[in-house]
Amino acid sequence: MKIKNFRFRKKILIYPLFQLTLIGVNCAILGIMFGVISIQISSVLRVLDQKGIEINLEATHPYFHFLQMESTMIHTRLAWGFFACAVFSNLAILLISHKVSGPIVRLIGYFRTVSTQGRDALSPLAFRKGDFFGELPPLVNSAFRIVLSEAPQDETFRD
Repeated sequence: MKIKNFRFRKKILIYPLFQLTLIGVNCAILGIMFGVISIQISSVLRVLDQKGIEINLEATHPYFHFLQMESTMIHTRLAWGFFACAVFSNLAILLISHKVSGPIVRLIGYFRTVSTQGRDALSPLAFRKGDFFGELPPLVNSAFRIVLSEAPQDETFRD
């Protein structure tokens, strides 16, 4: 099966500061969620432990062993679950951030090229299919057409 126009992206982070900030915030939120849920589970297990003490069960009673086993199992599975969620949500954030930062990186490159090479470097701005900010290329292209049609040749790119 041949996939048309498939290119492997060598750069995972195309705008690292933005993308790593999003991933960091996502991990922090997931960490806080893990902590809050873990504390709530531990609180419930402490109440159950206290109930066993209140009804005068011996410390060696299987009830307390069962609670300890449940605590270990719940926290371990909770940790694995949050790790899996972190992986999947960070991958989703990375994919979405490409759709956001890709157009910005292209726009910066476009204006950098125009500012260094002048009129000769002008070509229509285009973003990838599926990128966010799809309204920018027609707007920038239209603005350049108007500016170029109204400005004298020698004054177009002067500060």
